Amino acid sequence: MNQFSPTLSQGARASQSGKSLENKIESVLQELDLEYEAQVNFTNIYNRPTAKMDFYVPAYNMYMEVKNQNVAGSVDEKIPFCIANLLKVDGRGVFIYGGSHFNTPRGQSIINYAIDKTLDSDVEIVHEANLKDFLSEQTSSGQTPQ
Repeated sequence: MNQFSPTLSQGARASQSGKSLENKIESVLQELDLEYEAQVNFTNIYNRPTAKMDFYVPAYNMYMEVKNQNVAGSVDEKIPFCIANLLKVDGRGVFIYGGSHFNTPRGQSIINYAIDKTLDSDVEIVHEANLKDFLSEQTSSGQTPQ
């Protein structure tokens, strides 16, 4: 059974699904008692200084972009743009993904693309189910806040 109203358009359901994952990520940040900002301005790859990044964690100078996708669609096409923006930020980047689409061959190839593009960079690709462990490791591994 779909958790979203069947009367919503596909785009509206996708937006609601994405917001749901953002709320989940926000809960993890709160649970770990990490100070953060939501929907922060940054200068994107097109030099637009008012672009928005989903989250910023000042203690780690870490920008986070969140994408949720349950079916094939336009989010696929947005991921290279997200990765390029995370590579451009003055700090660390984390691309957080969730949704059943990423379990499909196409979804997995998109994640493999993201991993390949971020090798030897300050950008990490993290499944939403692993975010809490990833963030906890930042503290326990001696990653010093910037």
